[in-house]
Amino acid sequence: MTDWLHLQRERRVAASPVWIKLRDTFTGSAPLGPLAVAIERRTGATWTPVRHRHQVTPAGDLAFVNLGRSRDPATTGTFDVRVTVDCAGTIPEALNGDPAITTTVTTWAPDAPATPAQPDVLRFFPGPEYRFPAGTPVLAGRVVDSNGDPVARVRVFSTASVHGVQATEEVRTDARGYFRLPLRWSTGATDVKAALGGRNAAITVSVPADLPTTQQMTLT
Repeated sequence: MTDWLHLQRERRVAASPVWIKLRDTFTGSAPLGPLAVAIERRTGATWTPVRHRHQVTPAGDLAFVNLGRSRDPATTGTFDVRVTVDCAGTIPEALNGDPAITTTVTTWAPDAPATPAQPDVLRFFPGPEYRFPAGTPVLAGRVVDSNGDPVARVRVFSTASVHGVQATEEVRTDARGYFRLPLRWSTGATDVKAALGGRNAAITVSVPADLPTTQQMTLT
């Protein structure tokens, strides 16, 4: 657990019961650019916004310090929260495939914090508006269903061998079905695949010859 999650002062503890690592999948580091962070609390069947300040470290760790702290935690028990984080040009996705992190917070006394042993991870996949570094070879395309309608949040990927190690480039489609896939390690004939909920698509493109064109992939 990182030190900033625990701050001891006058026998009172400041801590965060929510710990989320934010990772840009292209760089492997914290996402660049301003973040829009929102937290909601489940109230019956609905989610209600919670006004609680957040903190983000330079390493990309997100926390809500003192969330759930109560003088009488036994009467409050637990409650569910949903954390949404948006960063321009990216499409966020939790490890379970959801676009947000949902977790249960156990209320805690001022001198007995309940902190997570391991963080949740929220990944930020490049969307079609992602700003890749200059010179990065990028394939543009669109994913549709059998009716020709665009499909959002589709996994689009390509795998290449880099010094004998398999390396996968991976992005997500936006609401209009568009994507831009970096192909840093590919030359010549390159297989590009798409997958969502048991439906799949695959095409073979030539790098760099086909990069100036927009490819279409149909999920079946």
